[in-house]
Amino acid sequence: MNDPAPTITLSADVNRVIGSLDLSTGIVNTNISTVAFNNLHFRNVATADGVHFYLSGQSGSVQRLPAVQFATVLGGLPNIVTTIAATTPLVANTNNLTQIQVVNGNLFASSTTGTPGRSIHQIGTGLPTTTGQTLSASFPSQTATDQYNSFGFARLGAGTSWNNTGFDTIYAVDNDTAAGSTVQKWSFDGTTWNATGNISVFGANNITIRKNSAASIDLFVTTQTDVAATLSTIRAITDTSGFSGTLSGSFTTILTGTGNEGFLGIAYTPVPEPGTVLAISAATVALVGAVRRLRSGKRKPNME
Repeated sequence: MNDPAPTITLSADVNRVIGSLDLSTGIVNTNISTVAFNNLHFRNVATADGVHFYLSGQSGSVQRLPAVQFATVLGGLPNIVTTIAATTPLVANTNNLTQIQVVNGNLFASSTTGTPGRSIHQIGTGLPTTTGQTLSASFPSQTATDQYNSFGFARLGAGTSWNNTGFDTIYAVDNDTAAGSTVQKWSFDGTTWNATGNISVFGANNITIRKNSAASIDLFVTTQTDVAATLSTIRAITDTSGFSGTLSGSFTTILTGTGNEGFLGIAYTPVPEPGTVLAISAATVALVGAVRRLRSGKRKPNME
């Protein structure tokens, strides 16, 4: 296909593809769907076991890929290829969702539109596998221009967690189309989500967090390039305000891309120290753009 724009192509013609890499074995897992998000935007993927996958996107919303696999060989590397002939829609196809995450045994997604609401939502309970799931919003929409994309959960208080998920704090990226991009902090008091500070971050895309102590959270965000040729960056800040404390200050740039790089997704992987930050570079089919290790006692990662 010369025009692979998902909104105008059939998924049978331009397959929706997700991939994962087992670092211990070098085995690549490729999942190909010929039906998911037909003529619609496919935006994000999450998994709890590397076998079953949750997909989010434009109207048609959250779908679950089953684990049907067969083995082939691609370029001499063992390759597990999955061809999916059917998916399981979990929520009504009127919902429009962006990022999706599996966190602490539950499924969550963000939304940038009025349906299901501009917020971070829990999808059902646990890890759902059937249709008809309910979306439970966390904090309420603030304005009609909010564009919630990436988010991270934390437990900073000692009170009741939200929906028994184990979390009482959300850090979220809002790409507000009127006010500009901000990183927001929301705190749950046992009944209500309250806005507890925000920081403007030009071009903010995605966020990942790391808990240092009971009251200290490291935040890492990626920023995108723009028409003024501002370079893509990875930025960091530490929130030491604790539960319901006000997020404030400014992010420090720890990595700047070149004119041909655009950092998108970012994730902190909880491995034995030193930890690892993974940034996914925006290229044609790039998987990993940069890997940085957080040295003990240092915030700025060094290139391996």
